[in-house]
Amino acid sequence: MFAKLKAGGGGYDITFPSVDYTSIMIKEGMLEKITKNLIPNFKNIDPELIAGITYDANCEYSVLE
Repeated sequence: MFAKLKAGGGGYDITFPSVDYTSIMIKEGMLEKITKNLIPNFKNIDPELIAGITYDANCEYSVLE
């Protein structure tokens, strides 16, 4: 998936990269920030779980892996 997207492949609304690739894709500018108000159940995720995420602080680009 990473190689396809890096080579210019597109047309995806959602992808499921691993934790390792999520951090790489953030650094490479390959992911857009999430509009959390469009995910109504996001508020139901335990804040302590979110606080422990190091690859995407505050889940700006991903929703837990």
